[in-house]
Amino acid sequence: MRLEQQFQEIRGKVNIQGKSVSIADAQLKGDQLSFGVRYKSQGQKTVMRFSGHITGDTIKGSLQVQGGSFEGIQDWIAKRTP
Repeated sequence: MRLEQQFQEIRGKVNIQGKSVSIADAQLKGDQLSFGVRYKSQGQKTVMRFSGHITGDTIKGSLQVQGGSFEGIQDWIAKRTP
């Protein structure tokens, strides 16, 4: 995952099955971040919705996946690299 911030605007890409996919609908409100990812895998449309709480250099939250073979909710964590 690579995210870039300019004021309240967030852009980025997520690496999924070896492919770089752009994020969409990113929102940053205080220390809360959310964004979506849409892609097709093996002909199936998959939507991922990330939401998380930012503390220092770490984002912790949940990931909801709809469609595809990994459907469900799971925890995720990201740390800033120097």
